[in-house]
Amino acid sequence: MPKFEVQKTIHIAASPEVVFDKISDFHHWIKWSPWHILEPDSTYTVSPDGKYYSWEGKRLGSGNMQVTEERPYAFLGYRLQFLKPWKSVSNDHITLMEADNGTTVTWTMHSSLPFFLFFLKKMMVAALGMDFVRGLNLLKDYIETGEVPSKLDFEGEKSVSGFAYIGKKNVCPLPQIGPIMEQDYTELAEYLDGKPELIAGPPVAFYPKMDVVSQQTTFISAFPVKEIPADLPAGWVSGTLPDHKVWMVRHTGPYRHLGNAWSALSAIGRTKMANFSKKYAPYERYINDPGNTPENELVTEVCFPLK
Repeated sequence: MPKFEVQKTIHIAASPEVVFDKISDFHHWIKWSPWHILEPDSTYTVSPDGKYYSWEGKRLGSGNMQVTEERPYAFLGYRLQFLKPWKSVSNDHITLMEADNGTTVTWTMHSSLPFFLFFLKKMMVAALGMDFVRGLNLLKDYIETGEVPSKLDFEGEKSVSGFAYIGKKNVCPLPQIGPIMEQDYTELAEYLDGKPELIAGPPVAFYPKMDVVSQQTTFISAFPVKEIPADLPAGWVSGTLPDHKVWMVRHTGPYRHLGNAWSALSAIGRTKMANFSKKYAPYERYINDPGNTPENELVTEVCFPLK
């Protein structure tokens, strides 16, 4: 069976004792798990001592986790068993090391795929790596602030009126999207300053291509407009989107947690709960202004067009 390893690390501004208390009790995992957030109404059970956790859901499938080894404030080992959509077992662990007035947290998985899925190894490593990053970011917020500022509302199928747009197109590694997009919207806002009659809605970002394995993405930072101007700066792009239907997940919280909404929609597509279009790119719609909105109150509609 094809074996693989996933390992991700983060620094948390708390002592190893505090971090260990949160990771060694599965009652806390419900708060920050990168998978539970994708289907919060799934059925789950946690043992009274917090050392065993089982779940079952339409999108998450079913499985369980059990603590197998504890070295207080330094190491937590657990056995992860998936029962659906396919059976697999992995022995995972989280290590803690005091550093920089806090704790370096390293999350590691050792697992394997069924032989008939050998061709998915690179994709699986990349996808699980992104899950681990999402989880560690949620854990960091949970420990440092006492809450997880990432809320998903599953809006389901929605009809969207068509619109024209102008924007800037970029290709870059996924971690670099934020600063590039910020610069794009600054330039777009400067161009549209004094032209309020052109703007037809909140800013959007299209993602015509996203390669999970290479971590490269193509995206367009854009504004919907009532008509496409004739004097667009060189290198800018424009286009139109007809009336269409989308499957929408509304995310409330910092942009750094938007991957939760994307992962939820990916799970919806993977489990055939919706049939996504390949003709039109997924997009994000930014409902409020990050310049005057607390980041925990930022609302983003993540939309996957339907066939």
